[in-house]
Amino acid sequence: MKVRIETITPTKAKEYLLRTKINRNLSKERVEAYAYDMSKGAWQLNGEAIRFNESGDLIDGQHRLSAIIKSGASVQMVVMTDVSDSVSVYDRGRTRSVVDGMIINNMDRDIANTTNVAIAKLYYVLNGVKPASDFQVKEFIEKHKETLLMLKPIWSRKHRVNGSSLSVKQAPILLACMYALESGENIEDITNFCEIYRSGLYESREQTAAIVCRNGYLRGEISSHNTEKRILAERIFEKAIHDFCAHYNRIKPYKNITDPTYSVMLKTKEA
Repeated sequence: MKVRIETITPTKAKEYLLRTKINRNLSKERVEAYAYDMSKGAWQLNGEAIRFNESGDLIDGQHRLSAIIKSGASVQMVVMTDVSDSVSVYDRGRTRSVVDGMIINNMDRDIANTTNVAIAKLYYVLNGVKPASDFQVKEFIEKHKETLLMLKPIWSRKHRVNGSSLSVKQAPILLACMYALESGENIEDITNFCEIYRSGLYESREQTAAIVCRNGYLRGEISSHNTEKRILAERIFEKAIHDFCAHYNRIKPYKNITDPTYSVMLKTKEA
């Protein structure tokens, strides 16, 4: 085999892709994620190769090459040629997760975790980006680091006895809490909402939003089993937290709430 490092331009990427005979189906979402990283200058030379067999056919790298074309960027990559035609197995090593990559790059484990990755990915889904690239996830976590660090105490402050902690399943409510915090809501109000939502115990009609939201969860109306339901759940939590902080006596169930509450305020504020 011959190995070299090459700066691949969009023109060269098109040329290489013409040498494709048999390959996996192309994932447009994966190409978009790679292209985003490349356009931001975040794509790094990491040893992963564009591979050609002894016949000169492209056997590995179509997503990366397609992303170069989409991004318009020129990217350095390892190019490997004359790979034996008898080789039939690729990428058998354990793939590093997004969290692995952030920790390797010295991000604190209190912020580099699967829960925050789930929150970041849900954020991008809500904003029409699927899947988010590793760079986008890291970008989100770094931007919202201070708020994300506040979420575990908010969720588990009154649950230390049973060792409650965060999990990826809680991404909808945690993202809604993050939005509420960054919109200026009182941290004690948000903590109380989470406490009442989890326990089912409340003291006044001004706290019923958390109970109505909890009842919707118990009836199965609020769920995070798939992407569509996670989106709806996040919108419902935003609305419920907003009602709770406004001391609104909610009676009607939270159903089919598609309009975001805090996230729209934040976008307007940022604009």
